Amino acid sequence: MGSFFLFLYDLDRKGNGINLAETVEDFAHDASGASSKLPLHKGSHKKWDELTNCIIKKYTKPLKKEFGSLEKAVENNPKVVEKVLELIEKDLLFEIKKLPAGIKLN
Repeated sequence: MGSFFLFLYDLDRKGNGINLAETVEDFAHDASGASSKLPLHKGSHKKWDELTNCIIKKYTKPLKKEFGSLEKAVENNPKVVEKVLELIEKDLLFEIKKLPAGIKLN
């Protein structure tokens, strides 16, 4: 279930304003300074992936129950799915901002 929404949802996409640095040197190339306040994005991050999947399931389980599948939810009510994606993003941004700056996601 999570993998379907991960296909639609990309935390690192340019439109959501997240620009996680991969190295400490990347901070110097971020004119906004935003990435210096966030963790590093590099390598495997099992705990973050688990948290992400939990948040996705929290919002997709009701869609799956109502529409029978996530694919049918997208087909039948794209506005609701768009709102769900916004809620997922809001929760993920809240969680990532709680992490100390410059650490590697784990």
